[in-house]
Amino acid sequence: MTAEGDSGLRLRVLALEPYYGGSHRAFLDTWTAASRHEWTLLTLPAHHWKWRMRHAPVTLAEWACQRQRNGESWDVVFCSDMLSLADWRGLCRTSASGARGIGDLPTVAYFHENQLTYPVRRDEPRDLHFAFSNLTTMLAADEVWFNSEFHRDDLFAAAEKLLSRMPDYSPLVSLSHLRAKTRVEWPGCPAPVPRTGAASAGAEMRSEPLQIAWAARWDHDKGLPLLKAAVRELLADGLPFRMHVMGEVFREQPEGMAELRCELERAGCLGRWGFQSAEVYRDTLSRSDLFLSTADHEFFGLAVLEAIAAGVVPVLPRRLSYPELLAGAASPEAFFYAGDPKSLGRRLREHLEGRTNLAALRDSAQQAIGRFDWAKRIPALDESLLRLTRN
Repeated sequence: MTAEGDSGLRLRVLALEPYYGGSHRAFLDTWTAASRHEWTLLTLPAHHWKWRMRHAPVTLAEWACQRQRNGESWDVVFCSDMLSLADWRGLCRTSASGARGIGDLPTVAYFHENQLTYPVRRDEPRDLHFAFSNLTTMLAADEVWFNSEFHRDDLFAAAEKLLSRMPDYSPLVSLSHLRAKTRVEWPGCPAPVPRTGAASAGAEMRSEPLQIAWAARWDHDKGLPLLKAAVRELLADGLPFRMHVMGEVFREQPEGMAELRCELERAGCLGRWGFQSAEVYRDTLSRSDLFLSTADHEFFGLAVLEAIAAGVVPVLPRRLSYPELLAGAASPEAFFYAGDPKSLGRRLREHLEGRTNLAALRDSAQQAIGRFDWAKRIPALDESLLRLTRN
């Protein structure tokens, strides 16, 4: 631990990330690039997630102990939920000489997701061994951080249900102790960018149809049937709009998506389709008016925040972490629908028919997410690490 002038103490942080890709990588890279602390990152590639959870404690313990033998040292350990932390700490236990081992350092486990409630396909049973690894990671950590209040509540409800099914020695009593050492520490998003000129015009001032963006993994938990039903309802109404359907597409396209693309193309409403580069994706958001989510499950909702920051008005189901993200917005109900095709269709028609003030809604949403700005989150995360080492 070293001093750094008036900004306070500077920690040496060992970060362990068994799945260094996607949101995990973006979170670590953005934080560490501007953190006042000094970071050592030990990471593994973001594929074969089950094998990563199994071998990561062994591999990362070997790497960390070798670095310690070479003279490196740290003040605190930070890991994600993909690490079986109890295994890792055991493998980095205090040395025979009595010197403090890496496994004895204060440790934070950050939960981007969890294996108790991560949606599985209907034909795939949940692997409860990985779910229990998440619980032992929480038990082994000094603090457990969640990316949203919804995520924390979701996990603890599932954990109670799981442990109540065990035949004996069920550690249900541990859950109350676990909850006491948890915190919600949001990830960040880019600073909101106000729209100017034609991009900020209301529907009554526009000469072009409104543009709707939808962006998510094309998977079973992202509400693709609801998306298809809503778009087809708009097409049947004959309302002018342009639809961008973006996101990671797997080898087998979900049922009905090819037909939906053809229907949009025939109606002259097709915008971007499928996976886009980061540059094209950002450009599409900058041109879009509405950002639609149909998700059945989401632990945080980073894509929603990024869209709002880019000046897009969200249209969201009233569930998951979404009400939490827009807490404090003026007239928050204007951003939500009940979660079914009819209520979504009504909400979208209100916007397409010019019955809403998009500019005011855009400003309200951007003000609400100001607390997620990385410029605020990075100092807060830094301070939370420092507070842990003071306890």
